[in-house]
Amino acid sequence: MSRPRLQESLQQRRLWAMDLTGYDRAPCLTDREQEGLGRLLVQWTDRPRSPISPELECSLVRLLQPLYDIFDALGLLRRSCLMTIAALCRRMGEFRTMYWAWSEQQWTDLLTDVLQHYPRGYASANANRQPCYQLLTLAYFLGPPTDFWFPFLTQVSPLAFARLLFGEDELETALNALTSALLTWGYRAETPGAHTLLRTVLVEVFLSCRSASLEQVTSAHLEALREQLEPPAKRAVVERISKALAHLGIIDAPLPAAQEQRKLLPEHRNTDGVDPEWVRWCWQWYRFSDLTPKVKWRYVGKLFQTGRWLKQEHPEVNTPHQWTSHLAAEYVAAVGQMNVGDFGIPEYCATLKGRVGTPLSARTREQQLSVMRAFFRDLQEEPHTVPRRFDPQRVFRTPRSIRNQIGPDPRDLDPLLWAKLVHAALTLTEKDLPQTKAGAVYYPVTFVRALAAVWVYSGLRSDEIIRLRLGCIRWQRETVTVPETGELLPREATCFLTVPTNKTGTTFQKPVNPIVGQRIAEWERERASGQPARGDRKTGTQTAYLFAHRGKSVGREYLNARLIPLLCERAGIPRVDERGAITSHRARATLATLLYNAPEGLSILELMQWLGHKDPGTTQHYARVKPTKLAAAYTQAERNSRLIEALVDTQAEANGQVNIYYVLGEHGLCGNPDWSSCLYRMACIKCPFVVPKEQAQLIEARTTIKRFMEVVELTTEELAAVQDDYHKLEAAVERTQHTVPPTTLRRRAKGAVSRGIPLTVFNTSSG
Repeated sequence: MSRPRLQESLQQRRLWAMDLTGYDRAPCLTDREQEGLGRLLVQWTDRPRSPISPELECSLVRLLQPLYDIFDALGLLRRSCLMTIAALCRRMGEFRTMYWAWSEQQWTDLLTDVLQHYPRGYASANANRQPCYQLLTLAYFLGPPTDFWFPFLTQVSPLAFARLLFGEDELETALNALTSALLTWGYRAETPGAHTLLRTVLVEVFLSCRSASLEQVTSAHLEALREQLEPPAKRAVVERISKALAHLGIIDAPLPAAQEQRKLLPEHRNTDGVDPEWVRWCWQWYRFSDLTPKVKWRYVGKLFQTGRWLKQEHPEVNTPHQWTSHLAAEYVAAVGQMNVGDFGIPEYCATLKGRVGTPLSARTREQQLSVMRAFFRDLQEEPHTVPRRFDPQRVFRTPRSIRNQIGPDPRDLDPLLWAKLVHAALTLTEKDLPQTKAGAVYYPVTFVRALAAVWVYSGLRSDEIIRLRLGCIRWQRETVTVPETGELLPREATCFLTVPTNKTGTTFQKPVNPIVGQRIAEWERERASGQPARGDRKTGTQTAYLFAHRGKSVGREYLNARLIPLLCERAGIPRVDERGAITSHRARATLATLLYNAPEGLSILELMQWLGHKDPGTTQHYARVKPTKLAAAYTQAERNSRLIEALVDTQAEANGQVNIYYVLGEHGLCGNPDWSSCLYRMACIKCPFVVPKEQAQLIEARTTIKRFMEVVELTTEELAAVQDDYHKLEAAVERTQHTVPPTTLRRRAKGAVSRGIPLTVFNTSSG
């Protein structure tokens, strides 16, 4: 009988496939084979390692030849394989069938018994475990064409087993090609353990595919292997390998992340307690809605809650066509009385812990009603065409009692805490980053430093930060003159950040601190260039994200769950202050407040454009006036309320005196230079020093007139009069009726102190 044809050259030590049709695979043993097998087993009982005689080899050629062919192809000496052949022959004698016909369980039992006799570490020499590798090789080739042998790889070295089958050169070539592809995605084996893990999983992929060629690996092989591998770290490496194969064009797309696979499909959601017809309408709305999948998922859960409310209160209503304005009003009232957990599924209520039964927050009630507004608004349009019996915006409007409890509340941070966070963000080092037990980090330090700088300086929403595009920084390349002030801005002194399309508008550019541009430039130089573009969830376009690593953009939860706690720890501040947890959006509120309250801060309109708002009213919620600025403004306003305008004729008279006139509004001027301490200033009309309006206009027109502001101290009676009411003002005037009016100008002597304050210049302008 001739040997089977080998499909690959044995000298190349590639994994080869045997043409099993060339062997006699009859399952039952002949009488001659049973007799020879019995004699051989008796011989090995007395002499376990004795060679097989030519006579017995001749009678057992159908049983032994496939074994010899495999061992010869692998370069193994036959006498070194006698222990393995003996184990196989004993089972053939026991089963009275050839190994071709053995089931997975029979092969598994044999492997289990042999590996128990040669445990790992036996005699501290790998050579003494050769029977394990040899028997596993026979099971691999001669057993059923399944992966029944795969669990036994945990009891041997997969790398050693793969070298036995494929050869060292083939494995190294494939590993180098895969590593080069992974480097373009940002993967690096930071530790020897990570490198060994990658090699181990790769050879397990080859063993599963029965080929050491990357081109033979398919998505189906990888998916099946991921289900078998333990621990989870190995499954993550399979996903990494799939990314490299997709990059090389071997498979169409990487495997979806295990986290994505664990997500519940829409059609698998719990609809207990909801009428099937209402469920059908909810899914019809889901398919046609243009909202993002995440928002639609949340909305469907709210709609199912509404369906359970209908089932309980109005079981006859199961379609949107049956809703009326009266039913909508009843539903709005019911939402106002709902508690946490009402009309929810048990799985969801179990996550609420001790909150079940407590009243819903005002914001949750408003969200429930907004879902109904969106649902009916869409259904009244094509292709649903539900009759327009009412206006959803009106009948499901949020009651004022609920709206009054909501209100925007951007929570800015205390400036001292914020300064510590900024300092922590700017001084991050690799030692500050969380590390594995082996000392590896997931994101490079330049990545984290750039992300931290963007958070503390850009004032972006978290969704905008993680969706920043590669090349989003633009520098001012020439010196620019500001038209309004004439100030010169030197080149590269201003950095512009391109903000992606957001929930309120399209993409725009905003000036940011140059440190942001420097940190981003550092990360872009290190960022792996081979990472594929991903579909933007807002625009749907293929986008090369700035904060992408290993083929995946950073998650929104990374900011709140990883980066911000890291900065708080490094800054030595708590993660929660008197206004709640420090989250990504609080940086936006803090920056808006600081920019608005700066000595020469941004105006409301400027701040609106910087934040990317459409409505100045929204910006006003962010532009909080700091208490210190409010106190200073109040002091200045209170001081200004006691200012009187004075006109000084800079052309002195012949005697050297300078004429001073106090402006009395529409009544004219007062020519008494000591008006600030005059007893009659509450009854100036009757005073002989009053200059009539016509003459006052001539005085004001003089070119020698200068305008000044003087602070006037009010008496207790005057203060009460101007701050209170008309009757007290009349009483103050009455008190001046019996006072003899002045007949001559009374000037204060130099250095004298009298009621009032000497002239103080606050602002001057040409008359």
